[in-house]
Amino acid sequence: MQDDKKVNEFSSLILSIDSQEERYLINNFGKRFFVTRVVDNNKVISLQNTIGIIKLGEVTYRFYSKVSNLIKVFSMLEKVHGTEYKFKKNKKFWHFDPKTLVDIEQGMNFTEQLISMFISELWKVKKIGFSKTYNSKEENLNYLKGRLFIGKQIKYNVVPKKFYCNYNELNYLTAENLILFEIINKLIHLSIDSKIKSELIYFKNEFAQALNIDRRINLKGIKYKATRLNMHYETIMYLSEMFLQKRFFSTLESGENLFCNFLIKMDDLFEKYILLLVKEIIENFFPKYRVEEQVNLNFVRKYDEKLDRENGFLTMIPDIIIYNKTSNKPIVVIDTKYVDITNKNKLNNNAYYQMLSYMFSLHLQNETLVTGILLSHGTSGHTYRINYREGQHMHIYTGSVDLLNTEEKIKDSLKLMLDKVLPN
Repeated sequence: MQDDKKVNEFSSLILSIDSQEERYLINNFGKRFFVTRVVDNNKVISLQNTIGIIKLGEVTYRFYSKVSNLIKVFSMLEKVHGTEYKFKKNKKFWHFDPKTLVDIEQGMNFTEQLISMFISELWKVKKIGFSKTYNSKEENLNYLKGRLFIGKQIKYNVVPKKFYCNYNELNYLTAENLILFEIINKLIHLSIDSKIKSELIYFKNEFAQALNIDRRINLKGIKYKATRLNMHYETIMYLSEMFLQKRFFSTLESGENLFCNFLIKMDDLFEKYILLLVKEIIENFFPKYRVEEQVNLNFVRKYDEKLDRENGFLTMIPDIIIYNKTSNKPIVVIDTKYVDITNKNKLNNNAYYQMLSYMFSLHLQNETLVTGILLSHGTSGHTYRINYREGQHMHIYTGSVDLLNTEEKIKDSLKLMLDKVLPN
């Protein structure tokens, strides 16, 4: 009988050492888990700031978000995953195993989010270019191309007015393109949003034209093989592997929800999501300013006393800095903290010490007063004032966004915050 365990983001799993479940977890999601201790021949395996669903044998572990729900998390993931913006910190923040399907709880329909992610990947593939390969082709031509197929030349051209040729042709008939074309054909027939369906129809026509086919494809024997030339297909082929499993479409058509084993690093997702929203707000409402992410504040130098020389820098990299376009001076520094500050300030002092180091580093480098914002989930937060000189102050605001709100409401709350700290 299937055992279902609901746990929070900071939970631990106790697995037998060298068990099949432990090996699977470490092999597929090792970067997200770490062993905290060994007790009675069992390993205590923990994770942090990570949500998802993992099926291990007969047990399904559901790691729930402390600040949001899975539907909202997937809408955030869709935005971050679908953007054309190139993040400086391109560390992978979500991991999944398409070979292991898992039931999603009733009331949580991920179908459209999954298809939207699939479509985002299709756009990325199209932008880089559909893959090509050389395929052998036989054709009766008026001219010699490739090599003459002697047997069929005798059979079809008794009076040799034509040449029955065998040659290699560069075309789009690759395994990955054929697989995507067939999956698109299947997805179109699901009951989904009309806008999503229209995008699928668009890509169906794109692939049909590129492949020069208008029929369904039997994928038996067709396998995708990753190469240097088709690396941009990697993510979409992982999704495709899940879609191609026999259970997937049959359960969707019957109204059930399936996904695969997956984990999402929430602090990284939250950071990227907030960055995209802040960029949109600045570009649309604050034309005097520009946004930069992951700026390395190389100001505090390491010093080797024995050798009497400087040896690198103390690494300080805030998430977001807002600059004045004209003066090129920093105005606001933002750092995201994936914690819930609802009704109580749960940020520890280290977060404020870190922000102070950013602010004073920027101030000393640029001779300007800088405002700091620590952004977290919630509905309330503290403000701190730094008495710099007589009549001059710098502030640290504990800004809050409610991740359970719609994206538009989140942007509204961020804009109100920026209205307060960005001079007109």
